[in-house]
Amino acid sequence: MIKDVFNALATATRKLFSSWRTLLIFLALYLAMIGSVYLFFSTREATVAQLLATFALGIVALLLWLVIQGMAVRYASEDRAGKLLARSLAGFWKLAIIVLPLFLVIGVVVFYLGSIEIKSMQETVRAVAAPRRLPPPRVPAVRSAPWQAVALSTLQYLLIGLVLPLVSIHLWIDAAQNGLKNAFKRFGRTITHALAPRCVFAYAIGFAVFAIAPYFLVMKRTPVTTPWLDVSLFGARLALAFLLSLIGWVVTVGALTKLATRETLGAEQSNKRRLDQGTEHVPAES
Repeated sequence: MIKDVFNALATATRKLFSSWRTLLIFLALYLAMIGSVYLFFSTREATVAQLLATFALGIVALLLWLVIQGMAVRYASEDRAGKLLARSLAGFWKLAIIVLPLFLVIGVVVFYLGSIEIKSMQETVRAVAAPRRLPPPRVPAVRSAPWQAVALSTLQYLLIGLVLPLVSIHLWIDAAQNGLKNAFKRFGRTITHALAPRCVFAYAIGFAVFAIAPYFLVMKRTPVTTPWLDVSLFGARLALAFLLSLIGWVVTVGALTKLATRETLGAEQSNKRRLDQGTEHVPAES
């Protein structure tokens, strides 16, 4: 399993850097998405025109993000950058439709867990703020332990940071390779395959590159005394963090696509072998 995961990551990395046109398209779309997000938050909603512009920027950022995902699940099997971009522009809407039910379900679950966590924290605060009294002779009632809030927070982070992106990637892969209708038919099977150990392991390695490493690059300060040098180093770290987040995410999606394709081919070959073996034992009709 570990060897297959590292081979898939290495293959996806070589494929990405073997086509500089594809890499430049990824960078251009990513920079356009970041610019749209920045303008979305920096534009003031004072007039109707500014409100419409903010709404349009949010839509553009979402569309660019979907196009990037469409390219990420196809670049490992597509050699021409122009055709890759065209196919991604034509089929990005499928990616939005296939993950919409997943986003709704996980959003409701996370909201429900958050409400339970808030109630638990409120009960803990009331218990701590209550005036101290002499302990009664009977055994006191057991109060909710603090680990419950920790468990709820951990579950929320796992749903948002692991289950949602990992299952979304596999749904995108299935929709891109087999069509939207077949992807909905295999919805449950795709979720099961997405949470397989090798897929989780590959995503964990990619998460260290596109999430953890950029976080430390941005948050860690370099001890310098010159203000301009400090600003320059921060800008360099910020640019490197954005670059790592893009490359790490694209390579992770490409590696998961490789693993899913190998698994599909292996299943088809196994079914074909079974059919061949079954026909060999069927006696010929006289």
